[in-house]
Amino acid sequence: MATLTETAYYTRRAVTYGTIILVAGIVFKIILSAFGSYWKTNHPSAPPAPTVAFGKLPLIEFSKLGTIIAASSSAYSYKIETVEGKTVTLPNTGKVYYMPAIPSNLKALDRAKEKAAKIGFTNEPMQITSEIYTWINPNNQWRSLTMNIYTGNLSISYNFLADQTLLIDKNVPNLQNAFVEAKNFLEQLGIATSDIEGVENINFQSDPTIGAYLKFSVSDFALATSQSEADAVRINLPKKKLDDLPFMSLYPYNASVSFTFSGQRDEKKHILLASYTDFPIDKNTMATYPLKKFEEAIGELKSGSGFIASYKGQDTNITIRKAYIAYFDPPVPLTYIQPIIVLEGDDSFIAYVQGVSNEWINKQL
Repeated sequence: MATLTETAYYTRRAVTYGTIILVAGIVFKIILSAFGSYWKTNHPSAPPAPTVAFGKLPLIEFSKLGTIIAASSSAYSYKIETVEGKTVTLPNTGKVYYMPAIPSNLKALDRAKEKAAKIGFTNEPMQITSEIYTWINPNNQWRSLTMNIYTGNLSISYNFLADQTLLIDKNVPNLQNAFVEAKNFLEQLGIATSDIEGVENINFQSDPTIGAYLKFSVSDFALATSQSEADAVRINLPKKKLDDLPFMSLYPYNASVSFTFSGQRDEKKHILLASYTDFPIDKNTMATYPLKKFEEAIGELKSGSGFIASYKGQDTNITIRKAYIAYFDPPVPLTYIQPIIVLEGDDSFIAYVQGVSNEWINKQL
């Protein structure tokens, strides 16, 4: 029978070995966890293959959606000077969303008339097409409204060149106040603005595409150097990002939702131009597709397959400073919302290349 001394001895040894085993287990677990993290970081799992669930996608024919503002992209030469160096690493895959068709509605015209009446267009409209109607303000023939009665997309215009009284009041709102006014106007018409970016998230000083101060010229507007000398202010209302990617309209300095305000307090003369264009996106119906690499996008620019959305320079030698993925915000309803590669350079140069790899683009239209 073990003595008390022997029992104490073996107990101490058991505790000592148990402690060693416990500490060793903890250390092993820490080492194993650290190794696992290291392995995952340096040997990441292959990303899931693109689903390409919509099959081949239609070609985005940018040049057929509006007026061409510059020569073919092949008319320029390109030098790459980005922050990253001579190339830019773009995502390998991108999401494509379905755009459902908007059905006709027997009550669409009545609803459009109600909307028009809210802003002073109380007379009967003129039918332009089965969907498009135009109103002339009964008290001011220089003011007109055009609306698609099914989509609700609309434009307002005022013949500012014919109205000399607009030169009297130059108290135009600043960019931030113009943004708020425009958003409030849409809400007054019952148009949802939940997809429009909040004013608190806009950097009015650093983003030249958001807005500008304008002066009247012989036949249009010219840029003003400051708010104090301006006759009008143009403001663009960007859409909220989708999948953390911005939307880019056909002409980035004239967004799909934009307003031009005068300094007049008379509301019928205050809005000189307004445009609201939006089409529904089914965010629950999506597929993933392989995207082009940066070098492919540059190659398409050189070959003439790119679209120049903005350029205010004269030089044919373009320096590309930035490249990123965005979603194209079309001026007309398309079947899908697709990613594009945006290439930016000096002198407000902005060009687009369809983002999805060419093997998944149907070019036989």
